[in-house]
Amino acid sequence: FPVTIEFVKEKQNASAQLARYASLNSVPAFDFTGVSEIANPAVVHIKTTIGSSSQGSTEAPQRGMPMDPFEFFQGPGFRFDNPGPRQASGSGVILSEDGYVVTNNHVVEGATKIEVVLNDKRTYMAELLGADKNTDLALLRIPEKDLPFLKLGNSDDVKVGHWVVAVGNPFNLESTVTAGIVSAKGRQNIIDRNEDRAANPLESFIQTDAAVNPGNSGGALVNLKGELIGINTAIYSRTGQFAGYSFALPYRDWE
Repeated sequence: FPVTIEFVKEKQNASAQLARYASLNSVPAFDFTGVSEIANPAVVHIKTTIGSSSQGSTEAPQRGMPMDPFEFFQGPGFRFDNPGPRQASGSGVILSEDGYVVTNNHVVEGATKIEVVLNDKRTYMAELLGADKNTDLALLRIPEKDLPFLKLGNSDDVKVGHWVVAVGNPFNLESTVTAGIVSAKGRQNIIDRNEDRAANPLESFIQTDAAVNPGNSGGALVNLKGELIGINTAIYSRTGQFAGYSFALPYRDWE
């Protein structure tokens, strides 16, 4: 799988984007405006088309109430009378100025078309470079240069009680920012795997109380320095909506 910490750091090295992080040093504590200004442009909206024969899931795995992934995305009671290509969406994070984007594997799995919408509404067809079910990560690339991206933080330095910010596109509401604290680290056995017990065996999630809902999958969890510390991946819910806990894959687990 092509996304590693060394790969990302090499792509980000000596970029003008890194200089923008210096402005966060003057932002008062508990003021999330600076973090939002850094993170929002680097988080994208991913729209997928999935053929009727696909079994791929397009939304955040959850624990507590099993339900069809398309019903989870579209809302309770939603049904397709005529099976055919289906539309779904999630989020992604730009890792380098030349168009590398990371997201969850379950956001793009089985997709016949992957569309990436930037914060400024520019739209591109994305190439899927690689995906890994074990870490639930996928790497995309779009044909563009000079893009904003998120600098990597150190997820090992994250402590329970630290403030964090989640950025994504819940319910197709683009560029949504929520804040919370780290509730726990190293959470396991979060994702129900009724059909495939071998899927997603690597779980060591950062648990937060930042609101994450359908559409946030693949989006960014950042610290108050605006650095990427995790990819929002799952929620714990009995209803299919946010119920106080969300889970992000720490970037150290990408390898």
